[in-house]
Amino acid sequence: MLLKILFRSIPFFILIPLIIGVTKRNVLDATQKRLFTLTTFYFIFETFFLITSILHVNNIKYFAPIMAVEISFIYKIFSNSIQDRNLKSLYKYICFLGICFIITNAIYIQGTGTINSFSTITRDVIIILSVLLSYYYLLQDLKEKNLEKSPVFWIGAALLLYNSSTMIIFALGNIINMQNQAIASSIWIINVFLNILKYLIFGISLWITPEKQNFSPSY
Repeated sequence: MLLKILFRSIPFFILIPLIIGVTKRNVLDATQKRLFTLTTFYFIFETFFLITSILHVNNIKYFAPIMAVEISFIYKIFSNSIQDRNLKSLYKYICFLGICFIITNAIYIQGTGTINSFSTITRDVIIILSVLLSYYYLLQDLKEKNLEKSPVFWIGAALLLYNSSTMIIFALGNIINMQNQAIASSIWIINVFLNILKYLIFGISLWITPEKQNFSPSY
């Protein structure tokens, strides 16, 4: 029951950063605007999954394209933090290969009728790599005196917390589900709670007034 309540409340929690983004739309920097777009995307697909689950409609087949689009948004947010041109090109190549693998896996390997565990792990690894790369350059940036004023810091914290935990929870959930339904349910409750926390941290990233950074965003 608690799991169902938390799951159905997710779109309402996403409204918090969206409302913050709308109220501060005139002062958002480029990274925050991209985060607002990503959050809007999350709101759309979380609402879609909620409606289809209530109507008992199979929505698993949509996971792969959604993860592919998610990676493209993540790339747009974090690529500008990577100042080394060669590393930035390599990062772009990794994201592209990740998207290709997710689509290929859904069509030819695991199929669209089941949750694609390979694709989920690939998505999580790419997001974690994105955060770690951006943190490396963020900490190297001497002009970034206050990390709490950096939108990238908060976005990275939210994604690192959720996606690193998801990799562990996803594996444990599938293993324990075969042995103890109650423990498996508790694990998925933690997953949903971390998802909600991710969106609340997004709200912090959209609320803060960022300091001027030493690199210029490119579109």
